[in-house]
Amino acid sequence: MPRIFVVDGREFPDPDPNLKVDEVRQSMSVFFPELSNAETLKEKKRGEDTIFEFKRRVGTKGITDEPEVIVDEVTFNMVDGMLARQGNHDDRPAAVDLLETGVQNGTLGDTARVIAQRYSLRPEVIIGWYAEVLKRRVKEITKQIEELTEARIDYAGSR
Repeated sequence: MPRIFVVDGREFPDPDPNLKVDEVRQSMSVFFPELSNAETLKEKKRGEDTIFEFKRRVGTKGITDEPEVIVDEVTFNMVDGMLARQGNHDDRPAAVDLLETGVQNGTLGDTARVIAQRYSLRPEVIIGWYAEVLKRRVKEITKQIEELTEARIDYAGSR
């Protein structure tokens, strides 16, 4: 049964089913600093989904210092899920294309700000997500090169 987390009326997919609800709340505080002091309302059922709503505590404004943006697996999956489930289409390819154009034009910060604003995130989180996308691409391409190199060596050795 999938979990859905609600912040200010917006629904977010479960970043990692192995995390406790409080751990999800803490990881989401990277995006929503006010969640660091929020309370979790009782869970509700909707079909097969379990809904957890985070509610701000009155009188708190979140953490006093900006949290360090660390794009760990949970954060990456959360941003990736938000981009993948925007409306009826997947915004991830468009976001990557826009950020790549931003890098080429020297406007990465501005581009990240626009994307972040659309999803109510901080630009640093978008840039961190993009950096992780690029790292994963490099890893994938490196693996393909190694496989091609091995195949070529095997082919040359069989001659």
